[in-house]
Amino acid sequence: MGNYTEQMENELFLQFYGFDDYDEDYSVLVNMLNQESVFRSFGEGLLFYLQSKDSSLNKETVIKYIEEKCAENNVPKNEVASLNTLKNWFRNDLRPKKSEESRKSIFALAFALKFNVKETAEMFHKVYLDRAFDFRNEKEIIYYYCLANDKSWNDAQLLINEVEMISGKGLDKTVYTSQIEDEINNIKTNDELIEYIAEHKHNFEKKNVSAFKNMRKLMERAQLTAKIEAEKEEYRGAFSGSDRNSSSFLYEVITGQSVSGEKGTKTLFKNSRLPKEIKNRFPEAGTFSKKEPTYEELRKLIILLFSYSYWYKVQYDSEYAEDNDIEDYISEIDSYLEDSGFSTMYYGNPYDWMFMYCSVSERPLDVFRGLLAIVLEE
Repeated sequence: MGNYTEQMENELFLQFYGFDDYDEDYSVLVNMLNQESVFRSFGEGLLFYLQSKDSSLNKETVIKYIEEKCAENNVPKNEVASLNTLKNWFRNDLRPKKSEESRKSIFALAFALKFNVKETAEMFHKVYLDRAFDFRNEKEIIYYYCLANDKSWNDAQLLINEVEMISGKGLDKTVYTSQIEDEINNIKTNDELIEYIAEHKHNFEKKNVSAFKNMRKLMERAQLTAKIEAEKEEYRGAFSGSDRNSSSFLYEVITGQSVSGEKGTKTLFKNSRLPKEIKNRFPEAGTFSKKEPTYEELRKLIILLFSYSYWYKVQYDSEYAEDNDIEDYISEIDSYLEDSGFSTMYYGNPYDWMFMYCSVSERPLDVFRGLLAIVLEE
């Protein structure tokens, strides 16, 4: 996986050094993002990851290998995927949807392959392009515990069935997700795990507590930045009369796109000229005020909000820009993502790559807005 990360990092700088910030021709970059051969498909990434365990594997033998591992480790192969789905993964370059069903499939695969926690997390992050363990989800806590303690898929299912019989909400005390992870790491027996889940039932009804805290913090910071930027001379009163506290105002300043339509706030990205992994759940104006955003919406929103305020300082504060580089950007944003329980930035994720690309520019906001303008112009 490391070689691929390095390859995509090199691709970023290759594109950057061939691009003039002031040229404002983003077509080459957009064409590059949309080339199917640039970013790995799910099947290509999974095959490469499995080859690190068994170098003899190839596109023709990998399906049989997975089926054999399912039989060897007593994981029903349909829990991983049907034969038709496996063919779609490895031969038709189809990526599983971000869904609870797909996540269960990836966990079943981890058990079939006898992966440990670290290997499972890496497969989720760098192949499925999602976080591995949701510690607000009882089932995923059980998967984590079983993988960490060398227990089987069947052990996990028996524990899930037992936990589903628990009634009541347990202790009425909310704890942060990182604390739940730390406490699960100290549990060594099934009885301790069941007792813990029963006592903390209340917490598993609360999703993304840390993520919402960070999102609100970043939203407030971005709102203040947008109010300052909207007063700059180049805007020439474009936002006069706007409600400076509204999500539409903030969204229009960040993206440079108007979202006001005859029928209310418009959505923009459904038909944009971007690859699916970027435009799927790309933050819209409505996402800013959504009460229950999905995991993917929240992660992408945190990246967008953080990047806007960070890029503003790079573009308009010469002293800040001199001391900044891409590693600073990644380090700072990763601290928010990790605290939120989300996967960190990854060069092999097209959405992350696009934001990291903008971050190496002297004028990252202009590059980001110019890129959006061309993919939305049709």
